[in-house]
Amino acid sequence: TFPRFKRIISVVQFGVSIFLIVSSILISRQINYSLIKEPGRNHEQIVYMACPPNIPDSAIHKIKAGWPNKNPNVLDAVAVSQLPNRLQAREVGSGLFVLEVDYNFKDFFQFSMLQGDWFEYTDRDSVIVVNNAALPTMSVADHHLIGVIQDISSPFNEPEQPVKIRHAIETTQNWICFRVEEVDVRNTVKWIEERMRAKGSHGKAYYYDEHFVEWLTYQDRLNALSRTLIVISILLAGCAIYGLIVSLVRDKMKVIAVHHLLGAGLPEVTGLLARGLISQLILALLLFGPLTYIFLNELLRTFVYATKFSWLDPVYPILFSFVAIIVLCSYQAFRLNRSDFASTLKGAD
Repeated sequence: TFPRFKRIISVVQFGVSIFLIVSSILISRQINYSLIKEPGRNHEQIVYMACPPNIPDSAIHKIKAGWPNKNPNVLDAVAVSQLPNRLQAREVGSGLFVLEVDYNFKDFFQFSMLQGDWFEYTDRDSVIVVNNAALPTMSVADHHLIGVIQDISSPFNEPEQPVKIRHAIETTQNWICFRVEEVDVRNTVKWIEERMRAKGSHGKAYYYDEHFVEWLTYQDRLNALSRTLIVISILLAGCAIYGLIVSLVRDKMKVIAVHHLLGAGLPEVTGLLARGLISQLILALLLFGPLTYIFLNELLRTFVYATKFSWLDPVYPILFSFVAIIVLCSYQAFRLNRSDFASTLKGAD
């Protein structure tokens, strides 16, 4: 049997190792869970991708109508000739930026009308809508002007430009934007990218909100750190178990030698070594298990959107500890040879 101090040290080592592994697993899951919001309280993000070359309006209509039904995290889509926060093409002669959009452009970006009306679904590209910055350049008698929309660049922290908006009919668009929920946003964006590549689009999806991108990058770094902590915890647990086994072999060398002389094989010697450590592991679980559960539950209460403590969380480190004990005990038993037993027995004489 272990001396009392060694038993205490082994119990503490097992308890701390299990606590570190469980904590690392839970923290990693909490970081991944941090963007998942409660139903009805989700924030939304806009991502955009380059449209496939020569994609027809019918294909874009199928995307807008069908994809939200296939993936509930995709709320809406809209095709545009230019991005509202990156206007480049100007109309020759007037100096106005020309933006060709789908019918649902205003509702997609949640813009409001200051005067007049937005396009009807059947309107052709002969009628236009302008923003406030473009209104002074328009003729009072211009019968093509049907409405004035709010500024469309300032919501994206960009200087407002004079913009003329046309309803795109049978026009190949350059960009397609998706409004998505922040719930599982990484997998949603991957899903969009895969389906767009199947339609011939190249490149990746980008977020409108650069601050949100910084937040995702920060989370990815935390995820990498948490995975590193899991690896370090496992290595520390393995080293602690290996040190205990080496100490145990030294303490029980005489007993092992006698059993070996009486015909004990590798499984018997492994069982002889493992039984003492497994009993210490069980004692560590009884002492540190409730403390770990209470501490992690209190930690999760500090998060607004918190994951839950799963019964599988302690199972993984416990299985790891059992497997490590059996493997390392077998390795130590296999390393013992006759010279070790002979010198041990001679010393006993």
